[in-house]
Amino acid sequence: MSNLFTLMSFSGQLTSAIAVGLSASLLFEFLLLVPRSSVCFKRGFTGYFVHSASWLSFFFVCLLLFQRPWFAVLLTTSFQLLLLAVNFVKYRSLREPFILQDFEYFYDMIRHPRLYLPFFGIWNAILGAAMFIALVYGALMLETSLLNVVALNTFLGVISVFLALSLWALYMAAERLPLPTLRPEDDLRIYGLYASFWGYFLAFRRTPKLSPHAVYDAAVGVETTNDLPDLVVVQSESFFDPRVSYPSVQSSVLQHYDRVVKQSLSFGQLKVPAWGANTVRTESSFLTGLQPEQMGIHQFNPYWYLSRNHLPNLVSRLKSLGYKTICIHPYPVEFYRRDLVFPKLGFDQFIDIGGFSAGAKDGQYISDRAVSEKVKQVLGEERGPCFVFTITMENHGPLHLESDEGIDTTAFYREAPSAKSSDLTVYLRHLKNADQMIDQLTQYLSSRARKSYLCWYGDHVPVMAEVYKQMGEPVAETPYFIWCNQIAEQQGGKQDIGVDQLSVELFERTVLCRAVKTAIS
Repeated sequence: MSNLFTLMSFSGQLTSAIAVGLSASLLFEFLLLVPRSSVCFKRGFTGYFVHSASWLSFFFVCLLLFQRPWFAVLLTTSFQLLLLAVNFVKYRSLREPFILQDFEYFYDMIRHPRLYLPFFGIWNAILGAAMFIALVYGALMLETSLLNVVALNTFLGVISVFLALSLWALYMAAERLPLPTLRPEDDLRIYGLYASFWGYFLAFRRTPKLSPHAVYDAAVGVETTNDLPDLVVVQSESFFDPRVSYPSVQSSVLQHYDRVVKQSLSFGQLKVPAWGANTVRTESSFLTGLQPEQMGIHQFNPYWYLSRNHLPNLVSRLKSLGYKTICIHPYPVEFYRRDLVFPKLGFDQFIDIGGFSAGAKDGQYISDRAVSEKVKQVLGEERGPCFVFTITMENHGPLHLESDEGIDTTAFYREAPSAKSSDLTVYLRHLKNADQMIDQLTQYLSSRARKSYLCWYGDHVPVMAEVYKQMGEPVAETPYFIWCNQIAEQQGGKQDIGVDQLSVELFERTVLCRAVKTAIS
């Protein structure tokens, strides 16, 4: 009789905790998931089953560790609320919901909190952490362990079986999920949050090896490198033309850009696979020449794949033709796995933030002027053909961490800006410096005898949520141009293309034609 009562008490505590926790998890998703259009009550049985099995698996792991069912509910629910909060912040800032590949950025957030926490709110993060710690302490103190009700062997045996069943059910259900569309907002509506993670995991597991762009996979050699030009590519952080969307911005903000565009071989608007962040999506598309669709599931975190696999690309192609390949990026090289990826891509040298002095900052990051000087230094030291890929940082957000106090707004606006334009004012000051960098590089390259090309483009528009709420969202495309220091090659022509096409056009226009001619002759 005593054993029966014990088992009933044990199963009662377990059943009630699961019923309340699982119901709460569904309720929280319906109430807090954004965008609201993704809250759909017609996801199908499989999606709900995967959600439930995911919740139960996490719950039983927590229960095994702490032996307290309501505490396990608290931990499982807290984890879900954290994901929902991160999803809310990401969607508000970047117009994309939280996806499986974003879990890697939790580690980056710990190493580089300045790039992430300010968007969530530092005080919000502190308050949330304090509340969680208080709840954990209170729950542990108030709830007694199930080991006071059943023996350890019984507890471990029963919970291990339940965990195994949950994991088995999760695996079987996840295998029956429909293939994701790889449009995160649509997939969130089809799957729900938890099931979307599993859908993307299965797509990740089933994606074959990426095929290189045909131009970079071909084998064309040269007899001499003397005629090959220097190539300077600048991926300018958050560079876009605000005058297109906001007529109140002074045209002189980008006066050097306007001048150089008129002299360029080609220019126009660039379709980039990123909004507000996720620089590596644009960066990898440029370096590989691949469209996001061709990368499949790897389009969301391409450097995970490229850090583990060799893929012929612009850099390796140039290196095979005799180029010295150098990357300049004034930020720690390990960010975004670049310390692993860039050697595999074919870069001979990576100059990161260690190559700059602490006094070279303008605002939060190393200035564009300092980066420009580093490019000139590198080119001055090389004798053969050189490819310099430059990734700037000055315009990187969060912009609201800088004050617009003391900035002469008449230099940037035709009319007085509103009080909520602070982020835009700060951005325009840095954008003006990027424009100065264009002038510095073109002036320097014009003074060189060696034929040199400058390719300039923006990786994405900046994050300025309050500005966009007040003034409207800008166009998603960013500007680009390809310019040459020899007047004979200045052939202006506007064409709007994708960033994957830009690198191929640069390579074909500047190098491939000479390599082919040399090989034929």
